[in-house]
Amino acid sequence: MHKGDVNVGDLILYENMDSKLIYGIVAEAASWRKEYEGPAVRVCWFDDASMTYESVEAILSDEDIDRYIGVVSGNR
Repeated sequence: MHKGDVNVGDLILYENMDSKLIYGIVAEAASWRKEYEGPAVRVCWFDDASMTYESVEAILSDEDIDRYIGVVSGNR
């Protein structure tokens, strides 16, 4: 996965509990979100067009617990 910041236009990969890979695109820049106690970006998911907030810390993490989500292609 990608290292650095998470930016609008970045392609995100999420692995759900059934090991299905789901792609999304960052649609909104990072802002502080109380539920994450830190910055989060808004992601539009390609499978169902839903939009969710995702923790920047989890997206950029190398920890095993956070391996379900990450940037696969950055918008630079």
